[in-house]
Amino acid sequence: MAEFKVKGDPGLFELYEAVGRTLLYLLLYKPYVFVAPLYFSILAFFDWKYREIDAWIILAGIPACVLAHVFAFTKVAMITTNYVIALAINAVLGLTIGFISYLLCRAKLLGDADVFIYSYAFLMNPYYVVFLKFGLPAGFVVFVLSAVYVGFQLLRNVYVNIKRFKVFRRLVDEEPFWKNLTYFIIGRTMSAEEFKQSRYFFLLKDSSEGRILVNVLDEPLSGSEREIRGDHVIASFGLPAASAIFLGNLLLFGFSVFFPIFYIL
Repeated sequence: MAEFKVKGDPGLFELYEAVGRTLLYLLLYKPYVFVAPLYFSILAFFDWKYREIDAWIILAGIPACVLAHVFAFTKVAMITTNYVIALAINAVLGLTIGFISYLLCRAKLLGDADVFIYSYAFLMNPYYVVFLKFGLPAGFVVFVLSAVYVGFQLLRNVYVNIKRFKVFRRLVDEEPFWKNLTYFIIGRTMSAEEFKQSRYFFLLKDSSEGRILVNVLDEPLSGSEREIRGDHVIASFGLPAASAIFLGNLLLFGFSVFFPIFYIL
């Protein structure tokens, strides 16, 4: 009798099978872990492409938060004191971050949608995970992991400024040290032509003007709409908040399913 053989690495098939079983288990018994990644994937698309998100998409996050909580309370095997405490911490952190974001929005340092986005990072993840025997609210973990994207952009700024250090030094020559250091980390040195062709960069310093804070609500999103002086500028990339939070959700999901260092409760 002929034997049926599957070509390929048996260990790889075992890995696929294990991942498939984990995904099926989460879908059937812990569907609340899918709500935030799916919702933020939509937000991230519009935020990255347009830097604008329609109000109805933002407000749709409210029933999504409710749905995630309903899933959590109906699917959790046992609602323990630790679980309730984790949800309470998650909610307090979400509301606190939302309030701080609201104040920054009133000061025109954040967009209107960002107030909801940062709150949803917590309120749409109403469960907790175990990491190194420590229970952590999932929203907090998502928020911390989303800093990976922010860190990448800051490192990119430093790398570009090192490559163009002579130009950077010339632009900030008369500025105090603390301001130079701030420009070096949050700004990126580029030619005037590069800035004119760029989108989603905010001018921080040209040959005459220098600032640290930017009015993101009134500032043009295209460099071609901005008047500049000189042949080089320092500009700051407008970070898409939804994309950063989406990455945080993906990393938590990936580190729970594909490279399990988090255990979802």
